[in-house]
Amino acid sequence: MENGQPPLKPRADLVNELMIPTASEGARGLMAALGPAKAAYKLLLASQAADREHGPESREAAGAANDMGVAFFLQDNARSSAEAFGRVLAAAESEDGGAGGPGLRGPLVNLGISLIELDSHAQALALFRRAFAVEEAGPGPESPEAVGIRILVGTTLSATGEYGEALEVLDAAAEISRRTLGDGHKFTLSAEDEAAVALLNTEEYGRAQERHRANLEAAEKAMDASHPFLILPLTHLAEALSRAPAGERPLTEVRGEVVALLRRAYEVSAKSFGKGSRHTIWLASNLGLAMAERGDQAGGERIIRKAQADLARTVNQSHPYVRSVKKALVRVQSMRNAPRGR
Repeated sequence: MENGQPPLKPRADLVNELMIPTASEGARGLMAALGPAKAAYKLLLASQAADREHGPESREAAGAANDMGVAFFLQDNARSSAEAFGRVLAAAESEDGGAGGPGLRGPLVNLGISLIELDSHAQALALFRRAFAVEEAGPGPESPEAVGIRILVGTTLSATGEYGEALEVLDAAAEISRRTLGDGHKFTLSAEDEAAVALLNTEEYGRAQERHRANLEAAEKAMDASHPFLILPLTHLAEALSRAPAGERPLTEVRGEVVALLRRAYEVSAKSFGKGSRHTIWLASNLGLAMAERGDQAGGERIIRKAQADLARTVNQSHPYVRSVKKALVRVQSMRNAPRGR
């Protein structure tokens, strides 16, 4: 099972801890009451009004643009959010005057997260490194925010293929987070999960599986069984099992565990976000592919085709999930004429 993008990209816990708090209290309340889509429209009007009333380079206009950027990002409109956060960063840099003060951290991180969604990893990495330098000079390299930024640096390095450096950064983030925030903190679990992903990408299959399994157990111990945070540890362990070459365990047993893990991830997502969520639909496609690889090709293909139809009503056809589900369908169809697995 290898079906494209992770279901929440970048990590929802980092967005929740680093991006959303930069929005004003009023904007957060509006998004909670109306949802990101309707709130984004109202915040766009508010941003335009702030531009007219105070000037586009004013602090008020920057604040309104930031609120708008957060709503756009949560609406899955990374391009518009990046444009908004670019304005915010330009205003913050103008006000900062080259001092590298703490007012830059939020705009740097927010723009970087949006750029990850646009696959502009080199630009995002440069912004995250700047943000870490700002945080290091202020609250210090072991503040919770600094740990979160370290994880962003590590995951972005991993996305660019720099797995060795990524692993060093993520190991450091995990150690600091475990020592300062605790074993069950989301940042500790996130750093461990992403470090295991980096190991998997270096083909350290055994170590990656061990680390993913230990991290999933830690997450299950730290939070409720239906907590949405569990989705990534579940799907990443399934991926680690799927990508590894044949070992001592029977292949049917491994594939059975993959199906069980992905079914749990789907159930958690359906409960947390709803069956119509693009994340839940994507996970259904992953589950269908795993079922097909286990031997139930007809059942798997039915699930994937339904996911494809559901996504067509949910996201733009250029969305990465659409490409991912199409890839899964092609994979299942190719199994019809292929010999049985190992």
